[in-house]
Amino acid sequence: MAGVVAWLVIAIDQSTKRQIEAQLGPGRATDRVGVIGDWFALEYAQNRGAAFGLLGSNPSLVTVAAVVILVVLIGYAATRRVGSAWLWFGAGLVAGGAVGNLIDRVRLGYVIDFVAVGRWPNFNVADAAISVGVTCLAVDALISDSHGLGVERRGAPDKRETTDG
Repeated sequence: MAGVVAWLVIAIDQSTKRQIEAQLGPGRATDRVGVIGDWFALEYAQNRGAAFGLLGSNPSLVTVAAVVILVVLIGYAATRRVGSAWLWFGAGLVAGGAVGNLIDRVRLGYVIDFVAVGRWPNFNVADAAISVGVTCLAVDALISDSHGLGVERRGAPDKRETTDG
């Protein structure tokens, strides 16, 4: 399931970025189209930092960080014998988003961002997938009884013994 989600994220991310680049990219008449006034727009931007423009313009650090995150994510998922839908969906979103942005970094040397909402930094489909995916992974960690949080999944038998008296 995670692989299918990752491939879908990559395909949607890359196709939307190419459309934005063709319509609003360098050399075009405009780089911004308002959807809901100035509050929500499609705006071509070159992001040389990490998600939402963080970490400045150090492409090597950002690329290495993305690869490390992918390795850690794969390692985490591999240690789970039975993963919940939260785990596999979240892992697919994060992996697909990370690979989508890595493709841009390798191809262009920067990431194309194009969603402009209010004063929030511009972002793209890959960034949104990573954000939602991390949330899904956090939910999985909170509901998983294998993390020692004392939370049991529904339907699991109660293994505690009680004594009368």
